[in-house]
Amino acid sequence: MGIERSNPVCYIIETACWIMKSRDDDPGSPGTEESIMSTRHVVLLGDSTFDNAAYTDGGPDVASQLRQRLGDRVTLLAVDGAVTWDVPRQLEGLPEDATHLALSVGGNDALMRQSILGARVRRMDRALNTMMDVIDEFEASYRSALEAVVEACRPSGGVDSSRRDIDPSAEAGANPAGTGLMNANRGLPLVVCTIYGGAFPTDMQRLVDAALRMFNDSIFQAAFDVGAPVIDLRRICNEPSDYVLEIEPNEAGGAKIANAVAAAVEAESWERSWVHPSGVDRN
Repeated sequence: MGIERSNPVCYIIETACWIMKSRDDDPGSPGTEESIMSTRHVVLLGDSTFDNAAYTDGGPDVASQLRQRLGDRVTLLAVDGAVTWDVPRQLEGLPEDATHLALSVGGNDALMRQSILGARVRRMDRALNTMMDVIDEFEASYRSALEAVVEACRPSGGVDSSRRDIDPSAEAGANPAGTGLMNANRGLPLVVCTIYGGAFPTDMQRLVDAALRMFNDSIFQAAFDVGAPVIDLRRICNEPSDYVLEIEPNEAGGAKIANAVAAAVEAESWERSWVHPSGVDRN
């Protein structure tokens, strides 16, 4: 038999108390921290930095390790061998419920231009000019790829990108991941990665490192222009044991990459650019 409640105010108060108690008893109920975290859906774009299953000797790839690390959904759209102009095609598979994006591309673009390292020149100024021609071409291609990603991240309602004093969630719906502010240029948090150095013989490594500083500067500048955080993979995969075939991340290297992406996803601030890792601990 139901209890008659002649006072509507008392009924409302009792109902509210019952709902709050139910949420306390059920840690997975909507509104709790656990349910908010479980709504994250991380999407990986780019090349074999993320799509490294062929190089782990049967071990878990980056996507698998990231799922284990975060306990969230992870979709791998990155493709081994991809270059910057492949990124827009990868974005065609972007899930509608994606909450975070990570982009790591450019290494294969650099490999396609590695012959310049053996070019013979008589004057340093000509060498630098030749190298800058290569970098300018790369930067234009990289920026085009990054702009495609940023455009795909924009909320459907649109946000005035000139207004950096607002939280876009106020105009385009709350951040589904509940993990801090979003950049005013984007609806979804996006992190980009630099090109790692690989594991080459010493003499070759010096040339590679010198060239990559120029390629990676283009990545940094492009990322800073859109307000995206950057993971510097040179500081992450910094041991020869992180690679196979000189340039491919193995299971150990993939674990470092997954941890770095997880740290970025769990960061509390996405409203400005920052670089990871910083400080002594690079893993």
